[in-house]
Amino acid sequence: SHLQLGSVRLKRGDPLSIAAMTAPVQLDADYIVYGAGAMGMAFVDVMLSESNATIILVDKQGQPGGHWINAYSFVRLHQPSSFYGVNSKALERNRGDYLSLASRSDILAYYEDIMRGFLKSNRVQYFPMCTCDDPAGSRVFHSLVDNQVVYQVADRAKIVNATYLTAVVPSQSCARERYEVADRIEIVPPNGLPHMQQCYDSYVIVGAGKTAMDAILWLLDHSVQPSRIFWIMPRDSWLVMREGITPNGLVNLAHEGLMAAKTAGSVEELFLEWEKSG
Repeated sequence: SHLQLGSVRLKRGDPLSIAAMTAPVQLDADYIVYGAGAMGMAFVDVMLSESNATIILVDKQGQPGGHWINAYSFVRLHQPSSFYGVNSKALERNRGDYLSLASRSDILAYYEDIMRGFLKSNRVQYFPMCTCDDPAGSRVFHSLVDNQVVYQVADRAKIVNATYLTAVVPSQSCARERYEVADRIEIVPPNGLPHMQQCYDSYVIVGAGKTAMDAILWLLDHSVQPSRIFWIMPRDSWLVMREGITPNGLVNLAHEGLMAAKTAGSVEELFLEWEKSG
């Protein structure tokens, strides 16, 4: 048999069946936001500063920060800290420092501080360790630590799904499910590198993006000889010089890119011109 609760349809035997037997806690707000990562936090920040709205913020993690919670400990932001975060508070320590790259710890501490400000406003209700089965259309969500706790938000609340761009980092993706791994080969996500209990004759890095580069640099920083590191690159990466990632630098970069596109006689020639400009 089935039980209809709000907009969630449950079947007996499902994990939420017990929760469905308990009357949901009724909540009211102007907005219900699913996801306390970069997108959700930025939205709430703007609504608090530019409106009088009340907000319910729901997230399946135990703290704000989105995918940064699951990222490897030695990761740094891929762009200047001044370009990241929420409008009301700068992430970078020094204004105008476009070479500062926040660490994972910096970013998590930043979002915890932002959340404290949200709660002090008395306009935000925060529900960590909770999830919704349909964040695009449901106003019913439940606790991940107590299956008898269910919440239902008033129908007037606008739904903001800040989870649809959820990033899946290597620690959440099992490599053995994506390709075959030979016996006696230990495979770990970058998160596992700082916790190694033994050394290895060689290290094979799979991937051509920033995460792979971070892993290689971490090994080199910890005195692993380059000859013991092997890098499998599915494709070449297209990189931009970090010194050009400033407000004026981005304008110049865009101008040079458009001028090259105007004069290039082929796609190959266009990319060669872009390489010359950095």
